[in-house]
Amino acid sequence: MIDLLAWLRTVEWYDNHAIGQILSCHRKAYWHLLYRGGLADTVGPGADFGTCIHAGLAVYYSGWATLPETKRRYGAFQAFERSYERLFVRPGRQVQNKHTLDNGIDILDEYFDQFLIQDRVWKPIENELAAIYQITPREGDPPGFAVPFWYLIRVDGVWERVSTGEWYVFETKTTGSGVDRELTRLRINRQTTGYAAVLSEFPDGRRIVGVIPNIILVAAGKREAKRDVMHRRQIHFDSWRHQTIHIIEDWRRSQALAAGRSHAEALEVFYQNDQHCTNYGLCTFYDCCDTGRTGLRREETMPLNTWTPLNSLAGEES
Repeated sequence: MIDLLAWLRTVEWYDNHAIGQILSCHRKAYWHLLYRGGLADTVGPGADFGTCIHAGLAVYYSGWATLPETKRRYGAFQAFERSYERLFVRPGRQVQNKHTLDNGIDILDEYFDQFLIQDRVWKPIENELAAIYQITPREGDPPGFAVPFWYLIRVDGVWERVSTGEWYVFETKTTGSGVDRELTRLRINRQTTGYAAVLSEFPDGRRIVGVIPNIILVAAGKREAKRDVMHRRQIHFDSWRHQTIHIIEDWRRSQALAAGRSHAEALEVFYQNDQHCTNYGLCTFYDCCDTGRTGLRREETMPLNTWTPLNSLAGEES
């Protein structure tokens, strides 16, 4: 796996996170993906808390049909606590009520109670699955696409409907803004459709017919979780592929236009979308943009980005 991580540094690759950066703000994508090889982004406590929830769910579903449910549940609590201690128990970290250790355990406990009956309906096939797929030119692709690129995915799970043998991508999202709203967002969603599209390119992946968004509310005094089953067909996979190619080709054109220009001129090529500067808190690269032409040049001292979707599979911290 370490060799694979080293190989990634030598090829052009993208994942859902990188695509999201490009789509939201070209300037942020420039800082995060290109400048000095890419600067590290940061996430807030909500994202870290979601990581802890994911850690618990991965252990719980890994024990499906092999361990008693009580042991699966206890193992999930332990995994959540280990992840929580790594991400939250450090000096200066302020913890809101909805992000406390006890609240996380309660959220998981009630979630397991709610969906226990579905153990007989769904069979987890894979948990925490990663895949790398090369998107190469083929018939029907956008005109002019000639240079392949690699696409990485990291999927929460692949589940089988026991009654039919059909497979679905299982993807968990934690939210503090409402479960129904998040389900609506995921009905048209590049991430989950892309996961299913990539996996469908592998021999066993032909059995994938849709996605299961699994939404868990993170709140101090309210418990809510919902799932849905959303079918996907080849037309959805083809559309995702073609849109992804268009996005990458546009990004490549920006890089070609900025090549050989001064730093200040390159910043103008990678234009800002200031509507995203304060979404979900202050953008990590706000100060870089604020002093992009002159000033302290904070970007010269920021840590470099070393994260990939494969890091934790290689035993590294994400």
